[in-house]
Amino acid sequence: MRCREPAALAAIAAAGVWLSWPWLAPRLWPAAGGAAIVVLAEDPRRTITALDLWQQDPTHQLVIQGFPYLQGIARRQLAARQPGPAAMARVTALTCGVDTVGQLTCLADWIRHRHRTMPLGQVTLVSDQPHLPRVLAIGEIVLGGAGIRVQGLGVPIDEPSEHPLRRVRDQWRAQVWRATGWDGRLYR
Repeated sequence: MRCREPAALAAIAAAGVWLSWPWLAPRLWPAAGGAAIVVLAEDPRRTITALDLWQQDPTHQLVIQGFPYLQGIARRQLAARQPGPAAMARVTALTCGVDTVGQLTCLADWIRHRHRTMPLGQVTLVSDQPHLPRVLAIGEIVLGGAGIRVQGLGVPIDEPSEHPLRRVRDQWRAQVWRATGWDGRLYR
């Protein structure tokens, strides 16, 4: 029986480290690189807030995430600000992901595929205030494992807070994605 106890303890410790890694990695081994502002563009107020933040420092990468029709709205908002060609070269549109977990796992894949040409060490996620705690919880899990620091900016809207079980569900889905590459979505 003694031989199994150390192995069980080691397995439990390893599982604990694996589950905690997204929060440990940015503190222990932070990723080197630039910064990105990522807006989940389902609400034009989010895009306005992200553009305001981006115009303070247009050397950051700006990632606009949303369905194609939302990309058109975001592009018009962006064009109205008349950024120069150098700033526009740092704007990316992502249309993958049909929900928050899908969008953020898509973002993580996009960052991973571009880490040699455009390394990122920090991501600011822009959403509305009721949605932001869930966005940050998911973002920390899917990006934190790579050492990327995640912060958020919430747009004030007149909506109630989301139910906390939605955050727990999506944290679970994000951990499933880390383990398997599947984001836990049951539909396409």
